[in-house]
Amino acid sequence: MQKQERGSQNVAVAIGGGLAGIVAVVGGAAVGWGAYSALSLDHQLPLEPAIAAEQRRFRSATAGEINYYVAREAAGRPLVLVHSVNAAASAYEMRPLFDAFRGHRPVYALDLPGFGFSERTDRDYSPALYTAALVQRGLDASVVSRRAPCLDTSS
Repeated sequence: MQKQERGSQNVAVAIGGGLAGIVAVVGGAAVGWGAYSALSLDHQLPLEPAIAAEQRRFRSATAGEINYYVAREAAGRPLVLVHSVNAAASAYEMRPLFDAFRGHRPVYALDLPGFGFSERTDRDYSPALYTAALVQRGLDASVVSRRAPCLDTSS
């Protein structure tokens, strides 16, 4: 019986020692990455445009400065594309649709507040704020007057 207890204790010590080693390696890697990031990476690089198209802005009284991309090479009913809301969202995720429709109708792709080139201020980012960015008359008059369909990628 005593032999079995010692064996269990040895296993527990080995597991505990293994976890401590893993924690030390992960912690060291995190500190190393933080130092590398702070000392070696340029955090002030300019953001590249998400879509190869005319880039415009409008000021929304509620949602602040809103960035959008527009292609008006074709006539017809405009289409408004809206990206999803996640940690790395921007109009970039709408690029395949934008490029597919741009020769067939006017296409607009918005950067919602807090994303891409749109204003990022300390505020409550809520569905109401995103709705305000869409419904205020900052986009071209043709979009507002023709009740453009809106396509989004959120689920």
